[in-house]
Amino acid sequence: MGVHLLGAGARLLNGNLAEYDGHQVQVQITPADAPCDVMEENEETLFDSLMREVGMNGFFQKRFNVLFNLVLVVFATMSNLNLVFAMAVPGHWCYVPGRELTNYTQSQWKQLTLPR
Repeated sequence: MGVHLLGAGARLLNGNLAEYDGHQVQVQITPADAPCDVMEENEETLFDSLMREVGMNGFFQKRFNVLFNLVLVVFATMSNLNLVFAMAVPGHWCYVPGRELTNYTQSQWKQLTLPR
């Protein structure tokens, strides 16, 4: 079939013999339509057969789901939301005795007392 490039500087000499940087190497070439070791859909894995034996929804599975899907998610969420609460800046100004006895609204009081 002639010379086929296998990579940078490599070439197929004939059949199962390839040459790379002056060294000859035996290679195994399979056609593109050759069957490969892919598991068929109807084959059962070892894990599937074990789960069928012990049961799919036993005490361990329920405890595992509660622990990892509920409890740990809450703690992971709390650590991430902690940043949101820590970075929030509340609207705050100092307490002035007697402010509640005045006739000013909150926005008027802020305009009169807060520095600009």
